[in-house]
Amino acid sequence: MKNDTTSAKTMFRSDAIQRIMAFSALIVLAVGFSLASPYFRTFDNFVGILLSTAVNGVLGLGVTFIIITGGIDLSVGTVLTFSAVMTGVFITNWHLPIPIGILGGVLAGSLAGLINGVLISRMRIPPFIATLGMLYATKGLSLVISELKPNQYLSYNRITKEKHIIDEDVYKYFAWKDGKLIFRDEPLDKVLSKLSLMFNVDIDLQGEELIPYRYHATFQDESLEEILKLLKLSAPLSFREIKRDPLPDGSFPKKKVIVFPVKSTKPN
Repeated sequence: MKNDTTSAKTMFRSDAIQRIMAFSALIVLAVGFSLASPYFRTFDNFVGILLSTAVNGVLGLGVTFIIITGGIDLSVGTVLTFSAVMTGVFITNWHLPIPIGILGGVLAGSLAGLINGVLISRMRIPPFIATLGMLYATKGLSLVISELKPNQYLSYNRITKEKHIIDEDVYKYFAWKDGKLIFRDEPLDKVLSKLSLMFNVDIDLQGEELIPYRYHATFQDESLEEILKLLKLSAPLSFREIKRDPLPDGSFPKKKVIVFPVKSTKPN
């Protein structure tokens, strides 16, 4: 009995140490990034972090309860996609109000979860098998309902209510997760817009004559300055970073870069 009690205390201490170490690592990262860059502690950066992690946070919250009970759910990602597709169908095809369409998408995801629950709790199918089947089922339904194939996306015009299916390498839209920026025959203004989002920088394009220049390129691990220098090789442009003065609270505003034609001696 004494050995069992000692073993339980040892396990508890081990779990507690792991939790403390995980939280301590988070604090160390936050302090390290704050010291490395003055922009990390800005309000806009915190909002960007919360927005980029909101979806994973909501999914992780639900999966946490499954893991606590010793289960597993492989279908959480595709069920999310299925819910998004159904929301689009309700709003776009059925012309339902947006709140009702969102509610319908949530109910569609809840239905998939209910089916998982029945298969696991009532029919005694292992969670791995049941959720794996739901993964492929919802993935297939999403493609069939949206009438899309891999490497296709749907373009919808709110004014004319017209839909167009476009064949395109969709990897470029989420390649940023792998540290890549992919441009496929895109005009300069769209390129600069993606760079602005990627590096959290305001980029002001001056000179409409630069917009027709199009780029087909893949960037990985290059800095913003390096990418802009490469863009200069194929277009008559230059760039300049605006000097930033500290704000009253001691912080600095977001970095701003002006891109302008080389014909102009100075940007406005």
